Amino acid sequence: MLRWAGFSTCIGNVPHDAPSWNNHLHKRFILRAVCGYPATRSSRSYKFGRNGAPVSTTQERENGSIFMPKFDDHGLLTAVVVDAASGAVLMVAFMDEEALEATRKTGQAHFHSRSRGRLWKKGESSGHVLEVNEMLVDCDQDALVLRCTPAGPTCHTGAASCFYRVLDDGVLQRVKT
Repeated sequence: MLRWAGFSTCIGNVPHDAPSWNNHLHKRFILRAVCGYPATRSSRSYKFGRNGAPVSTTQERENGSIFMPKFDDHGLLTAVVVDAASGAVLMVAFMDEEALEATRKTGQAHFHSRSRGRLWKKGESSGHVLEVNEMLVDCDQDALVLRCTPAGPTCHTGAASCFYRVLDDGVLQRVKT
C-alpha cells in the first residue's frame, strides 16, 4: 500500500480558527491523531507558519520524518518513475500538490501536465496506468522517485520506457532490448 500523508489534506480537517490551535499540546494532538505524524516527536520540534503547517528547516527537511515537499517557483517537484521489478527508468515528469494528493489517494501515478496546464493521470487515455508501489523522497525533498508497476508501455511512442535511445558520438541510437 502506498504511504504518503499530504499535510495540506490533513491540516484541512483541522479548525485553524479554534482558540486551542495556538496551543502546542493541541498541535501535538493534531500531528499525532489527525495527520499521523510520529507520536514520539514533540510539536515543539517543529516551527509553525500562519496556517498552522510545519515550517521547513534544512535539518528537519533532510533528517526529519515529516514530508515537507520543496516545490519550485512553479509549484512543481521532479518525479522520476522507475519500474519496481527491473529498476529501469521509465519516465520523468512533474508533480504539483494536486498530483501528489491524487497519487496518494488512488495509488496510481498522477502528474502535472505542463503542456495542458492540468492534472494528468498517467494512462488516462491509453489505459497504461502506473501503479505506485513506493515513493522515495530525496534529501532536500524537491524530487521524488516513484517505484511503479506499469500496465503497459510507459512512453507515448509505445516504447516500454521514454528513455529508449542512447547518445552515441552525437547520434541517437535505439537501445537494444
